[in-house]
Order: sequence, then C-alpha cells, then structure tokens
Amino acid sequence: MNPQPTPTLHDLRWKFLQAASNGTPFPSQTVQVATLQELESAAADMLQTQKALRDNNKEVKFGGAEGKYVQLSHDGYILRVTLEKVAKHTNVAQTSKEAYRSIDLGDKCKEMAEAAIRLQDVIGYCTDLEIERTTSMRIKSNLVSARRADIVKAGGIRMDDGSVYRIEMTDETVKDRVTGRSANTWKIVPVKQPADEGAQMVFEL
Repeated sequence: MNPQPTPTLHDLRWKFLQAASNGTPFPSQTVQVATLQELESAAADMLQTQKALRDNNKEVKFGGAEGKYVQLSHDGYILRVTLEKVAKHTNVAQTSKEAYRSIDLGDKCKEMAEAAIRLQDVIGYCTDLEIERTTSMRIKSNLVSARRADIVKAGGIRMDDGSVYRIEMTDETVKDRVTGRSANTWKIVPVKQPADEGAQMVFEL
C-alpha cells in the first residue's frame, strides 16, 4: 500500500480555512521550515487566511514569536509553522538578533508610524486620510495603506529609539471630518520588548 503524501502548508491552510468556515474539527498541526525567509512567507500566507476568515465573521487569532514560529488558532485548534532548530555549532545569539531585526522597516514606514503616534495622541485613533493630512500630504492615503500593511505583515515596526509598535484594526468606522466619507479606523500600540536584543519577540494579532 502506497503511503499518503505529506500535506503541504498550502493544503493545511486550506483545510484550516474550510474547518473554521464550516465549524468542523481541525486536528492541530505543526509544520517545520528550514529558513527565516520560508517562515516569513508562511506568516504572510497565514495572515491572508486570517483575513479571509475574519471577512467571513470567523474569529481567528494569528500570533507567534519573531524568528521562531507563527500560528493560526480557532476554537482550540492550531496550525503552527516553526523554524527548524539551529545546529549547536552555529552562532545562535547572532541568528536571534537577525530575526529580531527582521521587523526593521524603511524610513517611509517609520515616518508613517511616527505620524500615527502623534495623531493618535490627539484624536485617539488613526485613519489613512488623517495620516495623509498629518504628514502635510507627503504620504498619500493609498501609500499609508500599503505601509500599514507592511507593518502588519512584519508583526510590528522598530523605531530609531528602539521602541516597537504594532498596528491594530479597530473594526470601527468614522466620518472623515473633511470629506464626510466613512473611514476605517486603526490604532498603533506599543509592544513590550524582549529583555535583551537576542530574545524572541512574541506577537499576536
């Protein structure tokens, strides 16, 4: 009898999506990847799965630890992707530092994050159009949306002073004070940092 092929992450994500959509059990699964790039790619794919389910009113949590693992969870069932353990002869501390630095993003993302922090201190939330105005039109609202997505995908952004922030969508809308159109609101919130640079940062969205 031929053995069944090992399911791919794509297969498991699809099964997780179907199970969460239909309310059927999904046996918890763990998949290992060999490189940080593969882990980051898996994180991006899993965020898309979370979004698809949330758009269908299914609450699914996405979380993990930078450079270590990412996971989706729904009703006690978990789909986790882990990075293979580094061999003992390698420089583990340096590998961990590189994983933590993976949330370093470009200056434009930092400029947008700084504008969001200032705006939120004033009105208590952010919208893409308000960020555009806060930056005196230097960052158009469609670019704000793209940079916001970059920060969400990375799990957070580390600022020049070492502080780390992540973005939370609030599922609320407001009327834009200038255009009168409905606008989605979001918040930028500080993330508790590791005790040292070599530690792993845990995040959950």
